[in-house]
Amino acid sequence: PQSPCLPPPEEPPRYPVTIGDALQSLGLTALHAALVQTRTIGDLSLEGPYTLFAPTNAAFEAASLAPSDISSAQIFAHVSNKEISSASVSSGVVKYAFSATYGAPFKFTVEDSGIIAANNATVLVADIPASNGVIHIIDAVLSSCKPLSEVAAENGLTAYLSAIEANPSFLDLISEAGPPKTLFVPTNDAFAAVPGLADLDQDLLLEKHTVGNKLKYQNLLITADTRINTLADEFLTVDGRTGDVLVTPTVAGGPSTVITAELAPFAGHYLEDVGLFTCADVIHVVDKVFALDAQVPPPSPPPP
Repeated sequence: PQSPCLPPPEEPPRYPVTIGDALQSLGLTALHAALVQTRTIGDLSLEGPYTLFAPTNAAFEAASLAPSDISSAQIFAHVSNKEISSASVSSGVVKYAFSATYGAPFKFTVEDSGIIAANNATVLVADIPASNGVIHIIDAVLSSCKPLSEVAAENGLTAYLSAIEANPSFLDLISEAGPPKTLFVPTNDAFAAVPGLADLDQDLLLEKHTVGNKLKYQNLLITADTRINTLADEFLTVDGRTGDVLVTPTVAGGPSTVITAELAPFAGHYLEDVGLFTCADVIHVVDKVFALDAQVPPPSPPPP
């Protein structure tokens, strides 16, 4: 027991809260909400050390991004798995990302005035200490996504790439402002299996594979013969009850299966005024080409 003749022991030093816990007190409520909905707030409460480039609420608003639009990949595009202080930065590329899976190198530019730019954003407030790293508040959301054509090329979807490059009006359509979109992209083999594909209305065919809102794979898995409307103003039927996401109708007959879900966040909308891509749009790779309504034979009449 403590002797009454001795002074009470001093309280242990109070360390700053973790990066994940500091955001609300800093007024970064949009970023905090994005961390919660992507379930990444726990990652930024681990031991670290980490560096978080934290966009302001105004940065989210300028990019037309709600917290619900953000993916974990986009969150980790703002995180380094090393502690980077402003004093340690010089102009050039720092190849520290959160992990091999998420994030990308950070490119810094140090101005004579001392202002630091990280990728496409300027550091507004630097070196906010946290118990597991440091926070730099920035004026823009960092882009972790690429143009659709680049995503298609990198993933070997050359038939789809050829189709969109030959139909620039489709690219104009999906680049229009509005809600995030979902693209169902057939594989090269799926395109090759369709005879006379070149004779079809290519814009209409591409639009049939595009939905005008964001369909996450986890939501598709709980569908049961659900009809969704496409940009071609034609319907698809989606069913996830078997554990796979199946989509009909298809040109080849039978359902098309989503074989790669949420391939990569791609740059659907380029915002000229802030000079960045949004990353809210989604790609699902499928193994069959969807049929246009005109290609679907009418149901057989019931037997007499």
